[in-house]
Amino acid sequence: DEDLQVIKRVEIMHQEETPGLGGRIAERAFLDRFGEKSFRPNLELVSEGQSTEANEIDSITGATMSCEAFIAILNEHYEQFSTIVSGE
Repeated sequence: DEDLQVIKRVEIMHQEETPGLGGRIAERAFLDRFGEKSFRPNLELVSEGQSTEANEIDSITGATMSCEAFIAILNEHYEQFSTIVSGE
């Protein structure tokens, strides 16, 4: 978003997770969970159906490790991006 904190849309270009398990992170139903979520303070993974905060993302039951890795990648790259954009 224009404020550089709120996610509008997330896409995964390529993944090699197990179909039906970790591969579900590339499904639109999971990716849509990121819309309107905030990177501030950081994205956080919570149990499926439990997100209540602007930075919480519902996990996929059976694909927790893939979800955690994806969230970690997004948070890490957001920090790099925001540092570059802000000129720090």
